[in-house]
Amino acid sequence: MDLKKFFKPYLYLIDSLGIFCIIYSIFLEKSSLNLFFLIIAVFVLISSYFDILPANNAAFNLSVATNTFVIISFGILPAILLNSIELSLLSYKRYKRNETETFSIVKLVFNIAQTSICIFVVYSLKEILDVNVFSTNGLDIIKLAVLYVSYVFINTSLVSLVISFSTGSWMMQLFDLRKYKAYYSMSILLLIAIVWLYADRGAAGVILVYSISIPLQRYSQMYTKLKIREEELFQDEMTNIYNGKFLNVILNNKILNNKSFYAIIIGIDNYRYVYKEYGKEISKVFINNIVNFIISIIQEKEYIFRYNEDTLILLIDGGNKKLKGAEVSNKIKDGVGNIKLKKDKISIIPKLSIGMIYENDTQGINYPKVIEKLEKALELSRETEGQKIGYYN
Repeated sequence: MDLKKFFKPYLYLIDSLGIFCIIYSIFLEKSSLNLFFLIIAVFVLISSYFDILPANNAAFNLSVATNTFVIISFGILPAILLNSIELSLLSYKRYKRNETETFSIVKLVFNIAQTSICIFVVYSLKEILDVNVFSTNGLDIIKLAVLYVSYVFINTSLVSLVISFSTGSWMMQLFDLRKYKAYYSMSILLLIAIVWLYADRGAAGVILVYSISIPLQRYSQMYTKLKIREEELFQDEMTNIYNGKFLNVILNNKILNNKSFYAIIIGIDNYRYVYKEYGKEISKVFINNIVNFIISIIQEKEYIFRYNEDTLILLIDGGNKKLKGAEVSNKIKDGVGNIKLKKDKISIIPKLSIGMIYENDTQGINYPKVIEKLEKALELSRETEGQKIGYYN
C-alpha cells in the first residue's frame, strides 16, 4: 500500500479541523483556547502548502499528517474521562455554570476524535475492499454493508464507552436497533459521505463530512443520555414497562389536549402473597406473565403502567368506540386462567380485580381525580372478589 497516497486525505482532515475550530472559536470569544485554534490554523497553512504543490506533496514525509492524527485520536482518552466526569456531575447536580464552556470544548474534542477514528477505519476498509458506492453489483452491495456495519459498531462502541465509564456497566443497549433506528438511518448518509467525498472531493468533501458527522455524534450522545435517563425515571425495573411517574406525564398530556380515554386499573390481589411466600424471582415471573398477556391484547399506541407494587393501569384512547375499554377489560378478566404460573412444582392462578372509568370531557379533570376514580372502581370490583368489573363515573 502506498502510504503517502493513503495518508494524503489526512491533510484534508487537518485542513477541515483547522477551519472548523476557527469558526467554532467565533462563538467562544472569551475562550482561553483561542491559542489552540491559532496553532491548528498554522497546521492548515502547512497542510494546504503540501497539498497544493505536487512536488512538495510527493516528497512529503507524513510527519505532519500522522502526528496530528495521532494527537487527535488519542485525545479521545481524556475526552472520555472528562465526559464521564460531566455525566457524574449532572447526576449529582453539581454542574457549575462556569464549567459549561470547558465541557463544551471537551465534547467537541471527543466528537472530533470519535469521527476521526470512524473515518480512519471506514476509509481503510474502503481502500482494501475497493468499494463502489453507487454500484448495483451484488458484491459491491455486500462490501458497502460491511462498511456500514463496521462504522456503526465502532461509532456505537465509542459512545458506549463514554456512558459505561460513568454508569459502571457496558452500554450494550445502544445496539438495540428498535430504539436507535433514526440514528442508524442517519449513519448511512455519513458512510456515503466518507466513502464518496472524503478523498475524492478534496478539502470541501472533508469539511462536508465533518459538517454532517459532528452534529450526528453530538445527537447520538445526547439521545443516549436521554434514553438512559428516561429508563431510570420512567421504567419499572421488574417488568420493564412504564412506571407511575410516566402515567402522570401521559395522563396530563391527554387532559391538556382534551382527548377522551379509558383508564383501566388492574389489582393483582394475590401478588403480595406470592412475593412473601415464594420470593422475588417467582413473583417477578408471576407479574411478568400477567403483563405480557395484557400487552398481547392491547394495541401498540395504548399504554400499560405499573402504578405500584400490585397494581397496573392501562390508558386506551376513547375515540368512537364506546365499548372498547369494556372489551379489553373483559378479555383480561376471561384470560386470567390462561396465564397460570407453573414453575418448580408451583402452580398459581392470578387473582385480579378490574376497575374502569371513561373520560369524554376532560374539563375540570386532573391526575389526582382520575386516580381517585380508578381506586373507587377497583374497590367496586374487589367487593365482588373480582367476579365483576367495577365501573365508576
